[in-house]
This record gives sequence, C-alpha cells and structure tokens, in this order.
Amino acid sequence: MLLIPMAVTLIGECNAKEGFEFFFVGISQSEQCQKCKLNGVCFNLAPGKYVIKAVRDAKHPCPVHYIGVQAVEVEKIPIDAAIDEKQSSGSAVTFAPQQCKKAECANYTICRPMGLEEGKQYTVVKVGEIAECKEGKKLKKAMLQ
Repeated sequence: MLLIPMAVTLIGECNAKEGFEFFFVGISQSEQCQKCKLNGVCFNLAPGKYVIKAVRDAKHPCPVHYIGVQAVEVEKIPIDAAIDEKQSSGSAVTFAPQQCKKAECANYTICRPMGLEEGKQYTVVKVGEIAECKEGKKLKKAMLQ
C-alpha cells in the first residue's frame, strides 16, 4: 500500500474520533471560514479520503462547527472504485467514472466514487474481486490513491 505521511488538521469535535473516515473536497468559500485565522490548518489537505489516526487535545471555537473544532492527525487512504478488469495493482489509471444510470446497482457507488476527479491519474493500490455490472461491462473492484 502507498504510504502517505500524516498531516495535522482541524475537524468538528463531534467527528474527532480515531478511525473516523471522511472526504476532504476543498476549501470552504463561506465568509466565516475565509476570515478565520485558523483556516490554513482547516484547509491544509489535498482533496481525497482520510482516516483519523490520532486525536490531539487542542480544541478551538468555530462559527461553522457549533461545538468547535479539534486537532487531529490524519492519513490519506485509497478510495474504492470500479476499474477495467485488465488493470493491475501498481498500474496508473486515468480515472473516468463509469457511465451508468442504474443507481439501484450494488456497485453504483464504486462506479461513480466520491473523491476521485475525472481525468486525473491515480495509482491502483489493490485489485479485488469482479464487480458485477448490470450493463455487461467487465469491471473489477479496486483501491485507487
């Protein structure tokens, strides 16, 4: 698995629990966040999926998170996705969400995963089992970073 160094960021106190996973999608455009002196710590992550590895004691008031924010150590983790069955672990893929309109499909969330940008290159960290496709595409479950 690709190791990414840990980072320290701030998260709402109610979510500041070891093992909590979340997506960071980018900088908030809210006026409250733009004026905050701590926004450099809140928004210091690259977009992606993270897991909290440790919770620190430091807490701060926050006008957006009603009970405040807390410092946490996070690690970026791979995102589950459906890829062409020909791809293998260690290969680079340019992500393209599957063009599927069957939201009831059990694999819909990995065919159109949150946190991956269309056209951006990712590394296949791990390839898993075949992802059954109701449209007949030959796909496998994988973890991309």
